[in-house]
Amino acid sequence: MPTGRIKYYNSQKGFGFIAQDSGEQDLFMHISSVKKHEGEIQPGHFVYYEIGQGRKGLEAKNIIVSSRRIDESKLQEILKPKRRAPRPKGKGGPKQPQRQAQPTQPQVKKKKKLIPDHAYMIKQAKNQTPMVFEIYDHPHLKCLVKKKYKYDIDLLIDGEVKRFFMHDIKFCYKVRDEEKVKRAISYDEEVRSQNLKAIIPRKERYKIPDEELKKAYKEEKPIMLVMRGGEVIIGTIEWYSKYAIKVNLPIGGSVLAFRHAVYKFQSL
Repeated sequence: MPTGRIKYYNSQKGFGFIAQDSGEQDLFMHISSVKKHEGEIQPGHFVYYEIGQGRKGLEAKNIIVSSRRIDESKLQEILKPKRRAPRPKGKGGPKQPQRQAQPTQPQVKKKKKLIPDHAYMIKQAKNQTPMVFEIYDHPHLKCLVKKKYKYDIDLLIDGEVKRFFMHDIKFCYKVRDEEKVKRAISYDEEVRSQNLKAIIPRKERYKIPDEELKKAYKEEKPIMLVMRGGEVIIGTIEWYSKYAIKVNLPIGGSVLAFRHAVYKFQSL
């Protein structure tokens, strides 16, 4: 069964698009084709679906939407058609008195722990920190962070809010560190000359060895990140997540580099 994530969804009109894990073209979806979902449908939710012919081409059918990834056995259980219990023949015996349902204790919802890069963006939005974002088609973009989503981010640029896909962003830093970042960052001209763009399918992205990253962090060893734009960032790791690495530069200041935009990693 094909899988993906909701890339965009308009709750008022009931339609959206699915970013397919296969890396193929985004797929149209409509609320009428949703077989099962929990809560409000939002961008970033996992989707399981079949592909069928719609009015304007291929679209998702029999869609299951979940805020978390569903394992294969549970997915098969959801897909399995429910059998109705057969009605007993004849009049049967006297009805047993029904037990009164006991009131259930309200469940306390556990707060989801924010990943560091998401918490970082929330903090910059709250503090209205002037930032510089290095984006493939928008280099050296000065802005304020307005709101961070799972796969997108709203940036305030010259009084106008614009939305960008996270995979189009290479790295970012605070305006106050701008001069230090300019002095600290060099370029790998061979990579730079390739004019590389974002890679959407995860399988095709460069994989940073997690053990090397963990070791460099624990031992406070310097690392080198060559980004897909050819930028070379050298420094020590302040923190890292599965999406980003916060690098402290040798001359002061820091850069938040996104792992999807890394071309090469090296522990120095």
